[in-house]
Amino acid sequence: NGIVSEGKDYYRESRPDLSGTNSYNRTYTHEVGGVYIEGGNINVTGTNSVGYALITGEGSNAGTIAATGTGSVGLYAEKGRFENKSGGDISSSQSHAVYLNNKGSGAWSSYASDIHAGKDSINFNLSTTNNVAEIKATFENSGNISSVAEGTVSLYAQDGAEFHHNVGTITAGNGGIGVYSKGSSTTGDVSSIVTVGNGTSNYTAIGVYADNSGGVTFGRTGITNNAAVNVGNNAIALYTSGGTFENVFKYASVTNPGLKVSMGNNSALTYFGSGTHSITGHTLNNIKFTSLGSNNVLVYADKVAVATLNESVNTDTSSGTISPIFSSTIPPTDFTLIVASNTGTGEIGSGKTVNSHLNVTMSASKSDSSFDGGKVKNSGTLNLVTTA
Repeated sequence: NGIVSEGKDYYRESRPDLSGTNSYNRTYTHEVGGVYIEGGNINVTGTNSVGYALITGEGSNAGTIAATGTGSVGLYAEKGRFENKSGGDISSSQSHAVYLNNKGSGAWSSYASDIHAGKDSINFNLSTTNNVAEIKATFENSGNISSVAEGTVSLYAQDGAEFHHNVGTITAGNGGIGVYSKGSSTTGDVSSIVTVGNGTSNYTAIGVYADNSGGVTFGRTGITNNAAVNVGNNAIALYTSGGTFENVFKYASVTNPGLKVSMGNNSALTYFGSGTHSITGHTLNNIKFTSLGSNNVLVYADKVAVATLNESVNTDTSSGTISPIFSSTIPPTDFTLIVASNTGTGEIGSGKTVNSHLNVTMSASKSDSSFDGGKVKNSGTLNLVTTA
């Protein structure tokens, strides 16, 4: 391993006045130990190794941490707080770039208050109830994070970790995942760019994957929101395998759109392999497509999933105002609103109206011989219109 940090909480003593009459002659300032990389390179070429391991305490990176060995990770964190600063770069060519394996508890907050003691004081307690070094693994990103190999993740967080992608980029290669949030108590937010490549024969490329109810929020109060998910061909922008979609993916009170999405060919905005999901204005009014390829899908219900489009949708300006997720400059052309496959069910919700100029608005298919075909259902109103 490159760097291992096991910082602890401690108090730094200062004595500005030992002779005066001021009753607060000694100040004990609460601080946390850690290792801070101000520049330079850490190159990890060994097998199953780590560039920076944060066990407890604090740490930061303003240099380059590059893991190229088989199974090697750029940053591994269990407890405490780590910041990848502007100009900082963390990467892995063979495994996850950042792995937050939480083993701590409690949220980050300001340090405990300083303790003041008079010059004649002898007995006082320097312990703190705010044990910052032992908090849950908390990660702040203002730099760049990248992974290359298929089946790997650029930012992987589990078991109650907390992450904030404020500025900079998160990039994953073909068959990779940009952000993977795992576990019911894991939380995070994305205010900057996440880009992944194309799907491969072995792995689907996914922008943001959350299998929890803790969820991922796009945008963060106090941070300029530039949240964007860009995926290549045969990819998925947003995917959840646990919890309902709109409880998992959320949007902060920021300037709309909360999220910009770009997709290559044969890619889907949302994919469901299980559970029952409702797509409403919560999603469709907070997302804006910035680029679309061919054969794209809005809602893909696979296997035993049930997905309902519970928001009226208009795909073309000739029949009124186009839905906010689309635009006159990025209109849906070779696009399908709902696809149901392998016993999955896709539906237009009751009381909802879809004005569609698309060649195919809803589609049912079967791609796995172990399942029956998918089912689509119109419980609302579907108007097929001709583009002016």
